[in-house]
Amino acid sequence: MDLLVFGDRVLLAVVYLLAAATKVAGRDAFEAFVVSVRAVPGVRVRAARPLAGLVVTVELAVAVLLAVPATTRWGFALAAGLGAALTAVMAAQVAAGVRVACRCFGPSRIPPGRFHVVRNGALALLAAGGWLAAPLVGGDQPATVLAFAGAVGLVAAIVVVALDEVLALFTDPAPTAAP
Repeated sequence: MDLLVFGDRVLLAVVYLLAAATKVAGRDAFEAFVVSVRAVPGVRVRAARPLAGLVVTVELAVAVLLAVPATTRWGFALAAGLGAALTAVMAAQVAAGVRVACRCFGPSRIPPGRFHVVRNGALALLAAGGWLAAPLVGGDQPATVLAFAGAVGLVAAIVVVALDEVLALFTDPAPTAAP
């Protein structure tokens, strides 16, 4: 159980750290994220910037809370709540036919789709599972075993972050008008 929880902590911490980092990688990156937040059904234009800032802040908080053993359960709880909220947002965007890329992990040309809903839902479930399992963690594990679990979590996080780009390889870009 210890190894699963540790791998889950690494996976979620890296995913949310990378998500936040790509959104604040520069002024243009954050502005593009604000534009994607404006595309969320029901979000008022004036609320988009503060909401975007809140999302980045919560993503960073998740990463920090999961990195500190004493605050792991808080990190899992916050990650589960954020994952559930982002799942609902993606589902609303898909239902409304929004075509603005989510920018979850930086520039993307893939508009919100079922894949994004499933990915966010899976992250929320992983976080909820971590929250439930964290109290069962009890013993010290050898550093090599933890390193392996951490490496698996890191690789899984990279896969999650890169799936948008992999998906883009297999989808047709939106048709463009001839010059």
